[in-house]
Amino acid sequence: MKMFGKHLMAATIVASLVAGCGGGGDSVAVTPASPALSGTAAVGFPIVSGNVTVRCAGGNNLTTTTSTAGAWTVTLSGQTFPCAVQVNGGTINGATNTTPYQSLATAAGTDNITPLTDLIFANVLGTATPGTLFGTLTTAQLAAITATQITTALTNLRNGLALTALNNVDPLGVVFNATPGVVTDDILSALRTAMTNASQTYASLLAAAGASAGGVYALPTGFKSALTTAYAGTGSGGTGGGGVGGGDAGAQTGVL
Repeated sequence: MKMFGKHLMAATIVASLVAGCGGGGDSVAVTPASPALSGTAAVGFPIVSGNVTVRCAGGNNLTTTTSTAGAWTVTLSGQTFPCAVQVNGGTINGATNTTPYQSLATAAGTDNITPLTDLIFANVLGTATPGTLFGTLTTAQLAAITATQITTALTNLRNGLALTALNNVDPLGVVFNATPGVVTDDILSALRTAMTNASQTYASLLAAAGASAGGVYALPTGFKSALTTAYAGTGSGGTGGGGVGGGDAGAQTGVL
């Protein structure tokens, strides 16, 4: 009888707990979070108040603006991947941004918009003018973009620029802050410095990416060494720097 009494008491306690958790038997519906695309728009400085447009293989276009840190996000609703993303306008280090930058995404998550992602975009679509192409992309062109093509374009970017630090960073999917000392931001700063020091225009970099064969960009002699030297002069590239620390985490990813 004592044993039976203990079992009865235990059953009563369990029943009470279940009733309490269930709100008297009513179930509580949990609404899953909506998928989103988000990232950082930067060129070595954040792109502030830039206009972001997301165009996908299916669904309506999405728009937003970047924060003072270059951060942006859009909630997806009925869009079908792949998607192309562009940031246009805004300011860079207090100056008006006159260059559009593009990116690509094949799934929800992080998708940065930088000159590095723009070079990947140019390589995937075989264009020297990604800013112009973005506005005319058809549904068929977007639907034809594959994750494999993007991975190949990333390899081409790494081979083309030949910067060791880039081998540890996915410019599209890496989560980073656009501040000095952060690896991804320092790579972007070094790219800008190298163009100045090697008398190289951003348009010529895009042309090299859009026309690259065998994964190696046809860059002028001296640009790769100028890039390596410029990165060595950054906080993460100098003595004691390196790695993917300093604010970079995860990987899927002046005015130029």
